[in-house]
Parts: sequence; structure tokens; C-alpha cells
Amino acid sequence: MPNPTSSGRTTVKPCIACGGQVSVIKSLSTLIPCVVSDCRPWMAGRMIGQCEQCGLTQRATTGSHEAETGEMYADYEMYSHSSGSGDQKSFLDGAGRGRTAHILDFLKEHATSPNTAILDVGSGSGSGLAAIAAAFPKVPLDGLEPFDDPSSRAGNNIDSLRTVHRGWDSVSGPYDLITMFHVFEHVPDPLPALERARNHLSDSGTLLIQVPYFPDNPFDLLVADHISHYRCIDIDSLLRKAGFTPLEIRTDVVRKEITAIATTATSSSESGAEAEKRVGPDDEAAKSLVPAQIEWLTLVHQHIESSLQESGGSLGVYGTGPVGAWISAIAGENVAFFIDDDEDRQGSTFHKRPIFAHANAPVETPVYLGFVPEIAEKVRKKWSDDKRRFFSPPAP
Repeated sequence: MPNPTSSGRTTVKPCIACGGQVSVIKSLSTLIPCVVSDCRPWMAGRMIGQCEQCGLTQRATTGSHEAETGEMYADYEMYSHSSGSGDQKSFLDGAGRGRTAHILDFLKEHATSPNTAILDVGSGSGSGLAAIAAAFPKVPLDGLEPFDDPSSRAGNNIDSLRTVHRGWDSVSGPYDLITMFHVFEHVPDPLPALERARNHLSDSGTLLIQVPYFPDNPFDLLVADHISHYRCIDIDSLLRKAGFTPLEIRTDVVRKEITAIATTATSSSESGAEAEKRVGPDDEAAKSLVPAQIEWLTLVHQHIESSLQESGGSLGVYGTGPVGAWISAIAGENVAFFIDDDEDRQGSTFHKRPIFAHANAPVETPVYLGFVPEIAEKVRKKWSDDKRRFFSPPAP
């Protein structure tokens, strides 16, 4: 059994980043379901802790991270409801360009382009592989994916793809670029994982990491297989400990995400001002956000239930990502359909409900917007002429 500390918190396994003491700061209500990152509902009552030494927010556990995650990944299949590779797209600021392609454009501007070979770690459905091949079409490409099968889903259309490794034992390298698109938050041993990646990079090689940024997206705390919830300062510290020189650590490349670029090249002297640019201005304040975010998630849970009553017991849901899956877990059979702007998902099903384009969804059924309030308001404004009723999550 966990041992209580003098602060009244609960001590669990040591911090996965620094080995410091982790204390439970807040547990999600046993009434609030969680989700797995491939959009499946999961059990409620998730414990979330923070390291008292380095401040990393993480899944609090008294058992094995690997054992707890293994069951979640037994039937893992990322974005099975998409007819494409599954790469998420943005429709608020453009015509639905893939997120990964946008990140790779940023990489080209801030790091040396690869020439010899590229390794994509955690290839999932193959969306990252496809985007990398399009960005660097002449560079040999390898994937690493122990759970999903990117070769069958996207690999047949990628000419530069050489192989998809099932584990690190068969990876040789060296690589000019290693990418980790939404992988690092799943890793139970972040520092050894970075050191392993560094050992497979060429001299002056580049590492690209993309992770959720929980201060801008409280819904990330609901994702059961996300072991860590990172701030910029957490990424910066781990990269330096692993022998990398951080080049860019930003939260403004993609909404609600951290984009980190680092190199194995030896750094010249770095000014304090340059280092400060890579650390988010609210990194310290972010440590105190989690209890308030969990309270907000409780309010959203209640708001979804009250919205069901107001709607007469039937709702559509806007969005087919993890938040849409979470709303579906709460509303159950009362979800009538989903709306998604991604053509690759329209016409498919999500949790046994049809996915419509906005224009084709039944107007008489109210729709819950499965986004943080800022984005929900933008979606509401986008369809301001729509006669249907929208429900938005309450403001924090």
C-alpha cells in the first residue's frame, strides 16, 4: 500500500525522469472514465502525481508502468476509423493540412536536413512515415513500431521505406534524423530512451520530439497510456542530461503541443537569454495547474450529462479523437453520430456511430463540441450561420 507523507499526499513509485519522490496531487474521480490514445474508453480513477524534486507531472503508480500499459496496447490500433494514414489535420487555420507536415517544415527551418537515413520511432499507423517521406523523398527511411502495423496501412505507398523494426535490438543506424511524434509521453524510461536514440544518431544528427502540452490541454490528463505530461522545462532538462544540445523547444508550432528539436553536435557557449527562449513562460506556474484542471474535467463531465438532459437524451459529438471517445464513454448510447472535418474519416464509424461531414449531419440533433473552450468557440464561430444547437465545454 502507498505510504502517506507528512504533507498528506501519497508516495508512489519514484519519478521516471530523476528518481525523486512522486506524490499524488489529485486523483480523477472514480466516476470519470479515461481513454487510451487510440480512442478507446478505459477505466476511471486515474492517479496523477508530480515529482517533488524536478516537478514532472506523471502517471502515479505503485506497480509496473510496463504491466499497466501492456493491457492497453494489446488491441492497439491508431485511428482505425480513418481511411488515410491517420495524421491529424487542422481545419481552423487552413484547408486541412496534416500536422506532421507542418512540424517537418518547422524542422527544415531550424535544423540541418538529413542525407544518410531517417528513423521514425513509434510509427503507429504510418502517418509520420508518409509525411517524412514526402518531406525528404530521397532519404532512406526506417520505422520502429512494436504494436501497430504501419507497413500494411501506409508502408506500401512509401518508396523510401526500407524496414519497420519491431524493437531497438534490430536497429543499427547511424541516422541523421530520429523523430518521435507523440511517442515520448508513452515512454516509462525517458532518459535511457533519449540516450539510446543519441547512440543511433550520426555526429551532428538531429532529434525531433512532439508531445502534448497539458497546460493548454487539460484533456491530456485523461489519456491513460500517457505516462508523462511534459512542460518545456522537463524536455529541456532531459535532453541535456542525455547529452543533447536543445535547439528549439516551442509551444507555438502546433496548438496544445511541444515541439522540441535537439542535436548531438557540441554546443558553443549559450547565453542565458537564448536558453530562456526555449523554456515556456508558464513552466513554473504549470506545476500548480493540475488540481484545477482535474476540477475542470469534473465540471465538463457534469456539463456533458446536463447537456444530454437539455437535448432530450440525444447528442452528436464534434471530433473523433480521444476527447470524442471520452464524451462517448460518458454519453454511451445517447450519442447519435459524430462530426469530423477530415474527409478521410467521414463515411466511416466511430464507436459504432456514423461520422458525418458537418454539412451532412442531422440538424435537429444538438452537438457537443469536443475541444478545449478556446477551440470550441472558434468552431462555433466558423458555423455561426448554422441552425443547429452547439454545446461547448464550460470555461475553466
